[in-house]
Amino acid sequence: REINITSPPEVLEVNRTYSLECIGPRVYPNNKLILTWLRGNQTLQINSTGEQGFSDKDIRLRNVFSFTASVSDDGQEYTCLAEVDLGSNSTKPIANCSVTLQTHYEPIGTTVLANNKPISGESPVYFPNGGNIVLTCDSRGNPQPNVTWEYPVQNNVEITSRILYISVATTKNNGIYKCTATNKLGADETIVNVKIEDRRAIIAAASVSVVAAVALASGAIIYYLKKNA
Repeated sequence: REINITSPPEVLEVNRTYSLECIGPRVYPNNKLILTWLRGNQTLQINSTGEQGFSDKDIRLRNVFSFTASVSDDGQEYTCLAEVDLGSNSTKPIANCSVTLQTHYEPIGTTVLANNKPISGESPVYFPNGGNIVLTCDSRGNPQPNVTWEYPVQNNVEITSRILYISVATTKNNGIYKCTATNKLGADETIVNVKIEDRRAIIAAASVSVVAAVALASGAIIYYLKKNA
């Protein structure tokens, strides 16, 4: 039993309206045929010969579903299901036909992973001095976005496609790292504010803490001795 589907263009544009047309098989009696459009497992639109109109000159039932294309339609399967009404709220599937849509859209959801952890924004993200840092830029889009980086240029920075690698990081690597994802429909970007901990500042702070602790302890001892003299 043959089902004919007339589908939209091979590639859809987001926010444009398209139609999917399904022409059902010839059955007898034809008033028992039901055509249903499905998006995955979701029922979208049901038509039957018991409803007015939609039958062509060959007395074959049509079901025309109109929709506005979205990002979620990319790779989505739409199915036209033909069933026969057996009565008593019972149906029997007799044929089906599917089409998978492709949607083109600009890059969205661009994010950066630092050592496999998502980070973004202007607030500083701190990394240990002398450690290695792997920044990975991820973005969705169709066609697949190309990724470029803008960053403080240093000899210990390497880029391989969407991955930026900093070996033995120092404070010279501090700064804004911007990832831009681009395809023919547009661009999307995100930034990361990288801060490398300054060892000298850490050592100085630790020394001050030790001196303060020693002074406090000495003062306590002197006070105790005077009080008990």
